[in-house]
Amino acid sequence: MNYKIFYFSICIASLIAGLLLFCYSIYNSQRPVIIIEWSTASEFDTAGFNLYRSELPEGEFQKVNEDMIRSSQDPLLGADYKFTDLGVKPNKTYYYQLEEVETSGKKKIIAETSFESKKMGWLAILISITLIAFGGFFLYKNRHVSMGK
Repeated sequence: MNYKIFYFSICIASLIAGLLLFCYSIYNSQRPVIIIEWSTASEFDTAGFNLYRSELPEGEFQKVNEDMIRSSQDPLLGADYKFTDLGVKPNKTYYYQLEEVETSGKKKIIAETSFESKKMGWLAILISITLIAFGGFFLYKNRHVSMGK
């Protein structure tokens, strides 16, 4: 096995991984999200769910899902649900209400919770810079090494 080619490949992979992670981290640091998850044991007479958000616990709640989140196909089993809220600002606390919509049209709030939106952590950015530095340093240090055997 040619270890020089292997070594060169590791350096290039480190640079690429570092650049990709850095770009992803910067992109996500500008666009925080909150993921709300809930589960039901059963869903008798449940047509679906709506999710509401407010910046204050007693504030005016606004619906965040465009269309009703449909209930499970099997009302005996229930289901697991996940909603990604993209309409949040970084480093803020948001309050949520989960509304059940029954097949009769009746609506009721069945859960309340709060989440803090966060930017992408500095750790991911630090790791990406380390990978870039590692790959770049060793490529520069060995720039005159021949790739032959």
